[in-house]
Amino acid sequence: MQNERRAPDANSHSSFCIHHSAFCIHRAFTLVELLVVIGIISVLIAILMPALTRARMSADLVKCQANFKQIYNAVTIYANENKGVLPRSSSLDPGAWGTFEQTLIRLSEIIGTKVNDANVDSLNPVFACVYADTTGKLVWAPNLVRTVQFHPRAFPGYDQQKDPAMNREFPQRKISTIRNAADKIMFYEGPQLPIWNMTSEPESIFLDGWRWNWGHMYADPPADGDMSRWDQPVDTGLNRDDGWWVCSMRFRHLKNTTTPVAFFDGHVEARRKGEVKVREICISR
Repeated sequence: MQNERRAPDANSHSSFCIHHSAFCIHRAFTLVELLVVIGIISVLIAILMPALTRARMSADLVKCQANFKQIYNAVTIYANENKGVLPRSSSLDPGAWGTFEQTLIRLSEIIGTKVNDANVDSLNPVFACVYADTTGKLVWAPNLVRTVQFHPRAFPGYDQQKDPAMNREFPQRKISTIRNAADKIMFYEGPQLPIWNMTSEPESIFLDGWRWNWGHMYADPPADGDMSRWDQPVDTGLNRDDGWWVCSMRFRHLKNTTTPVAFFDGHVEARRKGEVKVREICISR
């Protein structure tokens, strides 16, 4: 009969169950499960981010150390071209922008970046720290911004040329006259001066023991005969980019704790604030 009900097909029922079971297996995540997964991912990110940040900061320090090696090579080439005489940190000519950039321009050309017009052309980027500030209000020559600071006793500048007495005290040096080259600092990171076009001071007066006041804290040998001062840290001042006589050596890396330092034998080290000793800047012995 047409109205007679057909008995359920066993195979049909089994197929439905299998399909239904498969549907249950591939159901969507619940809200709780999603929140758990998101929480786990957040914890992993929180654990990894500090490590990634430290890795990036370490890479920045390594980059600046590599830049210092290039600057050292340029200085030695300059000295070889000039009978072993080291360049001056600055000359009497203030340059196109009043930043006494002639030495940096020559070293930049030796590295491979020619500066034909100081009003437009930029120095080689190795002369500026990766954290250098070029956004200051008084940056009238951002193409010349640099942070490298040459040792004021080994690289005398315009002050010594203007004053005969200071010229005798800080003569232009030959690189061969530097004793214990592996222990003596050649250059380092200096502070940027907002009132000096965001560049570093051509001569670091502060590092030289306030020589303008004739105090000579780091005289070599010490005027008072106290040789214990040699093993004391250099007074580098406040670690910030401010004005004159505030900071002499800038520690920008690893959260403002570390700076690259180049020595006269060509090797470069990373030093923390307080680790640079007086004996390392006294170059006469």
